[in-house]
Amino acid sequence: DVPCSCNAALYWVSMPGLTAEGVPARSSLDNYYCDANYVGGVACYELDTFEANQNVMQVTAHQCEGEPNGYNPSCDRAGVSRSTQKLDIAGVLSRPMCASDECVVDTRRPFRVSQRFVVDASGTLVAIENEVRQVNASFAFSSADPGIGNMTEYLRGMSGAMRDGMVLAFQVWGGRWALTSWLDAWTRDPLLCSPGESCPESSRVVYSDIAIDSLSG
Repeated sequence: DVPCSCNAALYWVSMPGLTAEGVPARSSLDNYYCDANYVGGVACYELDTFEANQNVMQVTAHQCEGEPNGYNPSCDRAGVSRSTQKLDIAGVLSRPMCASDECVVDTRRPFRVSQRFVVDASGTLVAIENEVRQVNASFAFSSADPGIGNMTEYLRGMSGAMRDGMVLAFQVWGGRWALTSWLDAWTRDPLLCSPGESCPESSRVVYSDIAIDSLSG
């Protein structure tokens, strides 16, 4: 129920963002929401641990100017990411996920995502390892996989924000194809998503059985 031009997101933000004077900044949404893309007009650190639709899943880290518990005048909107569609899965099922039984994970049916936050000896976040599982099929990918940008360094920069405490947010959003082309552009089959598609208002996702086993490093 989350096709092209849509994004089902589970992510962490350093709410509330602060003003230059160090007080909580109220956004244009009439609350204290903030993120790395200035939605509502307030910027703050953001770690996207699950951005997905029926064809792709992505993990993205965004860094900001300033300390996580301070004023952030600007952030890296694009961030550094790793996507399932950059995987090279051997065998008959060559595509990681799609709304079909031809893929490793058929997103028309429920599936489970497990993530492990890897820290070094100093307790600094250096990697996020992901496993997507459905019945007897699964695939894995890591933030340490080859790709554009140094995601390890970006995750190191997120460690302070996570130590200070971040808010877990859930969303489903979308619009015209151009709005989510950063996600849909990684689909292997160009016929899956076309520039003319828009996210339908009927799009929905069910998050369930969410658990955090340990935050110790």
